[in-house]
Amino acid sequence: MKKIGLVGGLGPASTVDYYLRLVEKHRSVHGEDNYPQIVIDSVNMHEVTEAFAGSNYDGVAEIILKSLHSLKNAGAEIAAVTANTVHIAWDCFAGKSPLPLVSIVDVTADYIANQDISACWCLARNLP
Repeated sequence: MKKIGLVGGLGPASTVDYYLRLVEKHRSVHGEDNYPQIVIDSVNMHEVTEAFAGSNYDGVAEIILKSLHSLKNAGAEIAAVTANTVHIAWDCFAGKSPLPLVSIVDVTADYIANQDISACWCLARNLP
């Protein structure tokens, strides 16, 4: 099992949610007393917010890349960013990441693509 790195702090609640869901999923697959190796680097949300306020996506990328390097140095082999908003700057940092990244956007798009959306649309409107 790979050691997972999480760029956290961009909403502590989402960081905790990622952590708990990863632990829960790992335990359901590998047994109740088996936990994944997870490293969290908590960035300063204020710095990210300030960069976004100035439309400084390169600044956001710099913060995220620094965190990703910290995660790699801590032994992480794969990483995720635990906030939706930061994905706005995804193209500014993903290609420079020292670790393979899991994208919320890609995973969500894949999930939606594998659903029968037309059936869901009809059911929501009480159509045949």
